[in-house]
Amino acid sequence: MRKSLVIVAHGSKMVSWNTRVSDVAQELLKDGAMNRIFPSGIAAAFLEGSGPSIASVITQMKEVSLSDHVLVFPLFLTASSHLSEDIPTVLGLSQDEVKISELKAEGIDVLPKDFIDIEIAPPIAASDFLPKNIARRALKFSENPRQESIVLAYYGSERYADAWNGLIQDITNELTGRGFMHVGSAAMGHVVKGSDEPLLSAINSALSVSVSVILVPVLVSYGYFQPIFIPRALNKLREKERVRFTDDSILPDEDLVAWIKRVCVSINE
Repeated sequence: MRKSLVIVAHGSKMVSWNTRVSDVAQELLKDGAMNRIFPSGIAAAFLEGSGPSIASVITQMKEVSLSDHVLVFPLFLTASSHLSEDIPTVLGLSQDEVKISELKAEGIDVLPKDFIDIEIAPPIAASDFLPKNIARRALKFSENPRQESIVLAYYGSERYADAWNGLIQDITNELTGRGFMHVGSAAMGHVVKGSDEPLLSAINSALSVSVSVILVPVLVSYGYFQPIFIPRALNKLREKERVRFTDDSILPDEDLVAWIKRVCVSINE
């Protein structure tokens, strides 16, 4: 069996967002064991944005690299409609005609049924990597955790609120275990109709109980929210000097790459 590995993420029109995901695939390509497991190649692909698309990458894996089995590794934090509906449809694993029409209307290519043998790995929430990643990034900006609050800014999902709440709680437990006095959180983007009010409310609540606040984005990569949306919101605060914004993303992180390697080895044992 000639296997290939595709790292799948949401994607963005911003090159900086896609580059951090592509860098994960490049790091995996440097590993001899990964190349032996996936002789037909390792690449990144994106559901939306500037590409390359999931369908085009997998088609190339099959037709050029002669792959007959693809392991799809989704860089999504936890449950979402993208993970449960869009990606299976794009991969040809779901034949929901309504969803297929929706995706095609958005310019997203869909693979035909039984195009190639496909396996999907678990999302990031299946590991203990994320809480440690958030804590490490927060601690870089910390002066005295016992006097500081953390505010987690995340994208979220109304439909999958329970999964997101569970993920945020896991991160909160890690941060309070590191000594931070308070942890708040706020959704951004579509789930709150683009409003910055939830974020501002969470920051002001945190400021009311602590000396300062560290704002950490729980976002896979670096795009619109970090350089544009969040700074614009922070400028509305009366006491913005008491807020330290990490201005980063989950990627890059060598621990994530190491976790992907462990999962790939385990799946292929």
